[in-house]
Amino acid sequence: MNLYRASWRHLRWFASVWRQLIRHTPFAAPMTAGTLLISQLAQVVAFLLPLKVILLLGGNGIPRYFQGFVTMETRSLWIVLLCAGAVLLFAVSQFMDWLADRQSQRGALVVLDNARKITLFNDQDAGVREQYRRLCEAMAEGAMALVGFGVGLYLFPTLFAFLLLVVVVMAGATLGLASVGSADYRHRVERWLNANSKGLLRILGSSGFLLGFLFLVFEFYRLSELNLLIAIISLILSRRIFQSLTNFVNGQIRLAEQRQRVDALFFHERQLQSDTSRGGQRFWELFAPAARLARSREWIRARGGRDAVASSRWWDGGQSNVAWFALAEESSVREASTREPSDRESILEKIYLPRQRSQGNHETYLLERIDLGAVHAPRLLDKGQIEEFLWLHLLCPPGAAVPRERRGEMQRRILFDLWCYVPPEEIVDSYLRSHPPLWARVDRALVDKVLLAAEESAERELVEAFQRRLEEMQRRLKAVPLHIYNPDVSDRNILLDEQDSPCVLCWGRWSLEPIGAGATPRYLVQAREGEMMGALRQRRKISQKVTDRDFLLAAGLHELERLIERQQYRRALRHIEHVLQDVYPPPEATPASAS
Repeated sequence: MNLYRASWRHLRWFASVWRQLIRHTPFAAPMTAGTLLISQLAQVVAFLLPLKVILLLGGNGIPRYFQGFVTMETRSLWIVLLCAGAVLLFAVSQFMDWLADRQSQRGALVVLDNARKITLFNDQDAGVREQYRRLCEAMAEGAMALVGFGVGLYLFPTLFAFLLLVVVVMAGATLGLASVGSADYRHRVERWLNANSKGLLRILGSSGFLLGFLFLVFEFYRLSELNLLIAIISLILSRRIFQSLTNFVNGQIRLAEQRQRVDALFFHERQLQSDTSRGGQRFWELFAPAARLARSREWIRARGGRDAVASSRWWDGGQSNVAWFALAEESSVREASTREPSDRESILEKIYLPRQRSQGNHETYLLERIDLGAVHAPRLLDKGQIEEFLWLHLLCPPGAAVPRERRGEMQRRILFDLWCYVPPEEIVDSYLRSHPPLWARVDRALVDKVLLAAEESAERELVEAFQRRLEEMQRRLKAVPLHIYNPDVSDRNILLDEQDSPCVLCWGRWSLEPIGAGATPRYLVQAREGEMMGALRQRRKISQKVTDRDFLLAAGLHELERLIERQQYRRALRHIEHVLQDVYPPPEATPASAS
């Protein structure tokens, strides 16, 4: 992108928005910007007056800068007047800020009424006020910089002409660095500017002020008769000018980020279009078929493979905001979307968009530390980052999708194998340091939400009875061993090889839950009747103090949490009744033979 042209287009757009504001709010918009400008000018003068007071107090006589209007007889009076003036101007500044806020709210409501549009997004009224105020603030900051340069050129022409040249050179150099070179170089610079714009502007503003200070020192050596008061005023004014320029550019950046909303709110003929997801446009460029094929060949060649036969095919995966590509040699690749069996292992490339990058890191952490065969997970070959996109390369077995009639059986098998696997202590320790376990998540605050649907006294008593037993349930859950729970085990994410062994391809949302969580009560009953629980206890060396009813409790509380998070409070009430009656009844209601 050429930032010169982009900046010019943005400034033209900013001017068009301001024409629209003046058209619909001819009084409120100029009034808001004007009061903000007056507020800033009042602040500058309010902080200049104390300097004059200090100069008057600092000596026994009258400084030569004040001898034209201050005498020894009126010296004390002028000190009082200057102090009162500083306080008054500060009060004026605060009043102008308040008045600008009132005017911007009124103007925003007028704009919204004139737009006559259906609600476009949440908190639309607040969004209109925010954008209206931001537009007026940007205009006021720009006007403040122009007024500051105008006053400065009158007071100290050489200094402010130099500062104006500094601003032009800084702006030209910054935009020029991002407008020359190859497309990849320009994009990297543009991304860096987007990520570090505030820090860069702060550095440029401070550097400009420092250059002005050094120029002023030079002028003191060059000129024998330099007015000290004018020099101090010029120094303070230059600092305020650079602050205004920094605020102006920052405001323009924020407005550019919200351009879709501003257009939809302030222009009648424009509709709200969904903003391109962060990195979305760049994704299509980086992962177009030819680009990703070249990158895959380079990666395979770096690992000692043959680059001429590598291929990269789109794979309809089971994760949102994650792109899947199948990398393999031509002889072993079938149509990835049909998942036909192949005679050789293939490589699955996952590309995580920025909003899901944490899931990619979460998945990487697990795959690097577990027994992959025991939990039916693919092997992590490599990982890295292409600009803002995280990528993983996973080695997948030759296989096909699970037949429809075997999907339930395979999911139950995977769940049982996850129960039987003992998570490494490193994973357990790190997870519990980072995330609350189930017995901490299902607490009184969570269960209290169900009271919104408890309309009858019997329902409220049911919730209260559950809460009275909640502490005991939490204590029981703490004794249940943890297992790696994967909510993404589904037919879309499982491959079945020729040895009838499954491979689960999604692990980005794994967690550690007590054994039983994620299973239906029916499955737990079948597991106990089929002696699976005995095998589980033997493999995990589970104490007899942990009963089968505790596994049912883990499943029940996990399901209750899911219902409450989805705001299905009526179903949650029925589930609470089920837990109290069938899963974890009071001791007097528990049959003596129950285990």
